[in-house]
Amino acid sequence: MSNLVEKKQLSVILPCFGRYEIIESYLKDTIKQLSLYEQYFNLVVVLDGIYWENVPLIRTLKTRFTDVEIITVKDETHLPAFLYNVGISRVKTPYVTFAWAGSSLHIEVVEKLNSIFATADRLEKVYYLNIGKPKKLPYYPNDALRYGWCQCEKIYEINHLFVSIEIFKEIGYFDESRIIQSAFDWDFIIRLARNYTFHEIMTLIAENKLTFDIYPFNKTFNVSKDIIHRYVLRTKIGTKEKLDYNLTENELLFINDLPQQDRKFLLRNIEHEDNSIMKLTESKKRGNYKITIVGGFWEYVHNQLCFFNYLDKLYGKNFATYKVIFDFSITIDDIKDSDLVIFSRCRNPRIIDILKYCKANNINTLYMIDDNWLWVGKDWPEDYGHIFSPGKPDYDVFVEALKMCDATLVYNKYLEEDIKPYANKVYRIKVNVNLDFYNTVTNKTDEDLIIGYSGSLRYDNEAFKALAEVAKENKGIKVLIFGFLTSEQEELFKDVQLIKLEYKSYFEYCKQISSINPAILLAPLDNSRTSMSKCPNKYLEITAAGSVGIYSDVYPYNEIIKDNVNGLLVKYNYKEVWKEKILYLLQNKDVLEKIKRNSIEDVKNRFSTDIVIKEFCKVIDSVIRGE
Repeated sequence: MSNLVEKKQLSVILPCFGRYEIIESYLKDTIKQLSLYEQYFNLVVVLDGIYWENVPLIRTLKTRFTDVEIITVKDETHLPAFLYNVGISRVKTPYVTFAWAGSSLHIEVVEKLNSIFATADRLEKVYYLNIGKPKKLPYYPNDALRYGWCQCEKIYEINHLFVSIEIFKEIGYFDESRIIQSAFDWDFIIRLARNYTFHEIMTLIAENKLTFDIYPFNKTFNVSKDIIHRYVLRTKIGTKEKLDYNLTENELLFINDLPQQDRKFLLRNIEHEDNSIMKLTESKKRGNYKITIVGGFWEYVHNQLCFFNYLDKLYGKNFATYKVIFDFSITIDDIKDSDLVIFSRCRNPRIIDILKYCKANNINTLYMIDDNWLWVGKDWPEDYGHIFSPGKPDYDVFVEALKMCDATLVYNKYLEEDIKPYANKVYRIKVNVNLDFYNTVTNKTDEDLIIGYSGSLRYDNEAFKALAEVAKENKGIKVLIFGFLTSEQEELFKDVQLIKLEYKSYFEYCKQISSINPAILLAPLDNSRTSMSKCPNKYLEITAAGSVGIYSDVYPYNEIIKDNVNGLLVKYNYKEVWKEKILYLLQNKDVLEKIKRNSIEDVKNRFSTDIVIKEFCKVIDSVIRGE
């Protein structure tokens, strides 16, 4: 046996639960498959009830596996999440994966993983199997989109994940709520995607023969798909321990946000009927809304800033529950119990029928747009004219949706002006930033001095020329580029100490940029109608990262930036002017620190989620009440 196999890195947890007469053949196949290459891993078997100890298949395990531990949970739980958590507590290897009756794990996968364990310079916390394409989606999401896509669909199976045992200390174990008896894996995958980068292992493997959503449990807690979806999207903030009423804090907070009728059904279906809970969580005069947010592949970060920042802060406060659905796959069933359907930057033709249904059934609708799609085809016809012009499908669906929705939400006065002729009602509120997501380092030394740019692709080079020249002419300065550059811009930074980072999930981005803590970040913007219709999010993000921003002297920046007070403004877009502003801050550290203090105070007092949340709630209340 090789040294690699002697030092096992992987454990497989196999819970045994459900209707044995149905799953027997599936369990036999799974155990047979695992036994073929059991030398590569430890096996932890968790039995849901004493009767499993007498099952012949279970009694043979110790003769078929060299390293196997069998644990019996005395009282049957009907909760695979609980069983996996018992198994996790007994794992002695650095990595773990998950099996069940009907799951598959092939030798090709195990060998590839062991090769990674043996040869990789640095081991990652999460590996996943790329099996070509996930169900319902054309391809697997990249790091920037994964969390957002996982909010809409369960993209991965947990037996296709190989995770460090350390992550359970960091983000918690599987949620054992009866609400998600058959969707605990989706809940866990969402938390993984929010907090970690996934690293792929390419493979072609057989499909699982059974999945949890169709698993033959001995006892099923019948919770609707709608309620399950809303529950898994709640950011877990409570304790895992059972509180009064034998519910966890997370369950109580979630139930508190549901309409009264949904509470009754839910408590009955998870076999927890207690009138005192109904009194504890009685509906208030407003709120307890069921919100459904609809969007495309690319809308996640927009949704985080425009909706989730607020809705997660309102968890357990009788305001709302929410779920997120892809616009290309949405059905009537997805929205029919909603109080409000929000169409986030939607332009898929499928939404027109959804809007017709909403109108016919008195479901309130809100369209959110934070880019000027009415002008982008005019300002840049070569790049966007084929998409955003009258007669083009995307443009026409967008305009029709504006007309059909009860109201439209924007964040910019120019965009508001342009939208008004099409919308029934327009609300404009401030942008926000959740400062809790940033963990700014404040003890940087001069040796760590970093200047740079973070954002989407910019085609004008003047600001980037200035960055490159300052870095080349001043020793000890590094340039951070968080995002993408044109090939021409790449050339500018050839001989520069460059920190280049590609897009991550929004939470990873917040953590990374605040830990890097650049001294100065640039925010160039042209004066086209499209660009001046944008949100001033860069000011909020730059400030939250503990940096000082240098901004183009155009709207929306010059509405909120006072030159030399909470940022610097560049009136003329020339390399020399950008360079002058950068050097001014580098040579006047007292000014840099003063502007940093001012901008932090300004963002906290005017743009933090905790401040803007009142505006947001007022809009939601008004749309739902038809005010």
